[in-house]
Amino acid sequence: MKKQEILEKIQKFPISNFKYSDAQVILRLVTILAACHLSGKINRVLKRIQKMEHPEEFINILK
Repeated sequence: MKKQEILEKIQKFPISNFKYSDAQVILRLVTILAACHLSGKINRVLKRIQKMEHPEEFINILK
């Protein structure tokens, strides 16, 4: 499920009919969205490290 699809589903949800199971579904959607966002950031950082001239030096600094 794409980010836009998740956001559209949350916006269309009627708050007046809110139940416990609905809250679980919304929390799962938000968790998926957050995980995808974090995954994208991690991938960008890894690509930048790989493009460095000496990525092993940077990795040794982090250890």
